Amino acid sequence: MKKLSFVALVVLLHTLPLAAQSQEKQADAYDFEGDRLGMSIGEFTANHPGQGYWVYCQKCKDQKEWDSTLCEKNSDLKALGFMVCDYAGTITNLSAHVDAIFADGKLATISVEFSRPSIQALALVTEGLTDKLGPPTGEIKAAVSRSGGIVLFWENSTSIAEFEEHWCGAPLSDWNTDISETLEGKSCGPKDSVVLYNSRVLYVYKPLGHLLQERIDEAAKEAIDKAQSESGQNGPNGFHDIHLGMSIAEFKTKHPAPKVEKYGPPGSPLPGQASCGGQTVGEQKKVLEDAAKGIVRCGYSETYLNVHLRVSATFIDAKLAVIEVEPPSDTESCFEPSAPPDACGQYLQFLQMLTGTLGQATRIVSPNENLKDFDVRRWEGDSSVAEFQDHMCGPWETGGWSKMISEVLEGTYCGRGDDLSARQPVMFYLQKELSRTLAMRLDGAAKKATDKARSI
Repeated sequence: MKKLSFVALVVLLHTLPLAAQSQEKQADAYDFEGDRLGMSIGEFTANHPGQGYWVYCQKCKDQKEWDSTLCEKNSDLKALGFMVCDYAGTITNLSAHVDAIFADGKLATISVEFSRPSIQALALVTEGLTDKLGPPTGEIKAAVSRSGGIVLFWENSTSIAEFEEHWCGAPLSDWNTDISETLEGKSCGPKDSVVLYNSRVLYVYKPLGHLLQERIDEAAKEAIDKAQSESGQNGPNGFHDIHLGMSIAEFKTKHPAPKVEKYGPPGSPLPGQASCGGQTVGEQKKVLEDAAKGIVRCGYSETYLNVHLRVSATFIDAKLAVIEVEPPSDTESCFEPSAPPDACGQYLQFLQMLTGTLGQATRIVSPNENLKDFDVRRWEGDSSVAEFQDHMCGPWETGGWSKMISEVLEGTYCGRGDDLSARQPVMFYLQKELSRTLAMRLDGAAKKATDKARSI
């Protein structure tokens, strides 16, 4: 047996503890600002004393009140035992919005989103991660990344961290996709959206990541099954969890206003959180400032039937008159009659579930010769009308909304010299009496504005 020299033995004795510490460090779950993956919800809230949000108080009109609640059960994830916590943080002195998801009371995922002011600031973030976690264990170069930015991975036996130069992912309810990609060392799948110049670091705790992913997948399937039954019950009277004629107070219990953080910029609205405009509607703001009283328009985004949607709800005298549902604008070809099934399966399924139980549709053909091949379908009940347009008809300047309401109620499409929007598919739901009142009030506002302009 070869004997070790004294010097070699000393070196070895000093090296063993360092190696053991290194291995122990590698086995530790990753953390962000002291929030360690796998920690309990109690430990997490103890790390964030006094944090909360400024929220709008329904009982005190436009005033705000302080809500010290840091975590809330997201409506889509509540039944699965998930808790969602979000707060304003920093990453290498950059303001960041942090989301933390707990599964069975343990921290499973942390998402840190931030806007980068410069390449130099971005380099500081990656250097900070490398100093803390060691050299990256994986990389997707910008040239081959769908997002057009570099993607870096760090991994040990319990955790994975992923840095994305350009944030690419899905809304909160679709995090199963993000988690699955991170666990597999991938990034930015075909269903994900890219936000240029917004970056993200995503931490996933392996023991809970697969559990989180499986439960969200199960929830998505249950949501589809529920939607199929709901669509038949709603008829043309509503969409998902909102219905024509509902009060704005009831609407806000289902779709509350986004929280405003006490420190730093407001966080991104969670899916389903609605922002409501005062007494004006969209691009008609100047026209309606003085005339169209009692009109409120609320908008929110959500994922429904695996499709990302923008939803707007227009109220007249605190009653829901018009619902507008828009899929992503870059999917218009998937809603045309010649849509390829292989590439557009999820959108064709969405459209079938949205319309399949509404009964027999009436096909609407535009008097404009160039628009005759567009897919426009209409369903009518005793008190409401629904209409699908694969190309939304406009314009939406002065008088545009009242034209849309009149045409849908009459069963015509782009018959008044209107142009098309940017190939945007849309589903409209109108309560007949309320939408007529809305159109009359909009027309009155437009006439008043015209008379005012002529008198100047």
